[in-house]
Amino acid sequence: MKMLSEKVFRQIRACIYRNGRNVEVSWWKYLFEGGSQDEAAAALKAYQNQDGGFGKGLEPDCSNPYSTPAATYMAYTRLLSVGCDKKEHPMIQGIMKYVEETEYFTEHGWCWSIPSNNKYPCQPWYEYPNAPWFPKDWPPENYINGGFIAFVLKYFEKGNKIYQKTLHLIDYRISLMEKYREFCSFTGEWNQESIEANDWADLLDALEEYQIKSQEECRLLKEKFLKIVKESAISEVYVEIERRIQKRGYTDQELDRIIGRLSSGRVWDEERFVYNPVKSMVWDMANGNKQLMNPAILWWDFISAITDLQILLENNRIKAV
Repeated sequence: MKMLSEKVFRQIRACIYRNGRNVEVSWWKYLFEGGSQDEAAAALKAYQNQDGGFGKGLEPDCSNPYSTPAATYMAYTRLLSVGCDKKEHPMIQGIMKYVEETEYFTEHGWCWSIPSNNKYPCQPWYEYPNAPWFPKDWPPENYINGGFIAFVLKYFEKGNKIYQKTLHLIDYRISLMEKYREFCSFTGEWNQESIEANDWADLLDALEEYQIKSQEECRLLKEKFLKIVKESAISEVYVEIERRIQKRGYTDQELDRIIGRLSSGRVWDEERFVYNPVKSMVWDMANGNKQLMNPAILWWDFISAITDLQILLENNRIKAV
């Protein structure tokens, strides 16, 4: 059985400690070194705004200082990861306040992009109303609807107007399931297809967990969505979503691929920080200029590495831990 070596684990750790943000370093400490839950939460708190939402560049690809649904949901998933998801937790209360008051929860769902994104540096997929490759009439409510639906069903009372609005949204979203085929037709990229498909999986899980639909209805919806993904998405996305929906564990082959990905050196190879017009992944060589690229490339590598390491840790595939 392949294991992630202690050497690679420590190389990744050193790179994150040296080049990562406090919000990722404290997350690492909590997961792998018995670090403080309060420290991890405090690092996140720095990105929370007065309205309870999150922004300020927490999502490395979007530097909008104002609260966005995307950054807010990212913060929520991080709070889940460090065990700070009790309803009475101040940061959860803040997110609930944001969900109740934000104008970016419409009758069609939560907006991935918001207009103020266009005033600040961000990747094209955070441009409002959508990335340039989206059809012009495609609505901005993408990627995070299932996640926020699950959040509302978990934390809000059934009589709350947000809860009732969410129930109406569920039926609307279900009616759009076939649109995932069209979504795949103009994205054609693993990451976007995966995020949207996982959001649908979040919705289907929530319908079952909170008994919004009957077991038979949930089963049929899952079968329908798996068929759509199999016929429309990149094969790796289907494997990922099939595992989630069928609630099966990772296969040995899947875990071996994660180990291979982490062992390749992409996260921790110091050569990426050296000016090299051929191999460098950090330097921007456009027009012969020696300029640093957006550090979001590094930070997202760290986030992805920590997520992968969590999977390996849960499956006893790391020698060092």
